[in-house]
Amino acid sequence: MQRVSIQWLAVLVMLITPTLLILNSLTRSDESDENALYRGLVPTQTDTLSQVKPDRVLHFPDDHQPHPNYAIEWWYFTANLSSNNQKYGLQYTLFRFNRGNKYASNWANGQMYMAHASLHTPDKHYFSERFARGGQQHVGVTSSPFSFRMDEWLWEAKGNDLLPATLSLNLVSASSSSSLSDETINKLMVDLDLTGSGPLILQGEAGFSQKSSLGTHASYYYSQPFILANGVITEHIGSKKYQKVVSGKGWFDHEWTSQLLDQQTLGWDWFSIHLDGGEKLMAFRMRLKDSQHYVTGTIIGADGASKTLPNGAIKITPLAYEQDVESGKGYPTQWSLDIAKNGIAITISPQKEKQWNSGRFEYYEGAIKVSGTHTGEGFMELTGY
Repeated sequence: MQRVSIQWLAVLVMLITPTLLILNSLTRSDESDENALYRGLVPTQTDTLSQVKPDRVLHFPDDHQPHPNYAIEWWYFTANLSSNNQKYGLQYTLFRFNRGNKYASNWANGQMYMAHASLHTPDKHYFSERFARGGQQHVGVTSSPFSFRMDEWLWEAKGNDLLPATLSLNLVSASSSSSLSDETINKLMVDLDLTGSGPLILQGEAGFSQKSSLGTHASYYYSQPFILANGVITEHIGSKKYQKVVSGKGWFDHEWTSQLLDQQTLGWDWFSIHLDGGEKLMAFRMRLKDSQHYVTGTIIGADGASKTLPNGAIKITPLAYEQDVESGKGYPTQWSLDIAKNGIAITISPQKEKQWNSGRFEYYEGAIKVSGTHTGEGFMELTGY
């Protein structure tokens, strides 16, 4: 089971205190709680943080590593897996937040880490989140070999580059639509081998990803959308053990910025799509207060050639919503996505219902299916609702 220690409890208290202070001071009724909570994890004096600028050149494998002087950073992996025509949607994300030097100590630095692991089986959802302060061996990112981890959740490459790699996760306490009793503890283990079949993709302009019309919101952002995943998912349900050999396609993102967690940011809608013809598509809609939504993305050929689409070239329209009764949030889970110049007119639908992650920051993160002029599968992330 997930380790609970005095150190972890201390971290949790340290995390909760500033976020509660921020929530108590909010007077804006149109601001999402999630964005306010995220801002509670970064310094209030942002002039000490590095800013995203368009002239930076990304270098690899160096830029797989943390960029601690930026406010927030994440290493993000999703996979559309299958076994005997059953679908599995996997997510593993490690977030880093710069908390400022006043939170540094003899046993930890001024960084905060948060990790999310989620897997949807056809009838259950496993989700766990963990927190830790930086500067400790059980959390963070290493260069030789490249790895990112939280406790035993581990992406570990064979060398200094991103791939090939192995991914190991374990989760407990699945929610289920079955008749399992409340006393039953469900455990799940994921063990995958990951290999690359194409190049890294620099999003935006050479890795500078603009997210508002004035350029005030931006990040450094690259992807590896050409990942082949093979491995085993093992479920322990009560006293029974079920093992599935799975395979599928993965997508890795690495992004860092100091310019997204401001008062103007309401949230974003993000899509990664593996088209059946071998092409890839990334698209996002940045929702900003008192400003038009900023919509852009990247078309990636099967050969790895990519083209950034300018704001307005993609039309993304919500078609249907799902309601989370417990939180009261409504998520737009069905969309139309049109790129007229490229002959793309598709409908995006969820692989299954209720794919939100109900952690400290609730958001939607789930597998999708694609129909229309093109078919395929992928993932959708919706925040700020």
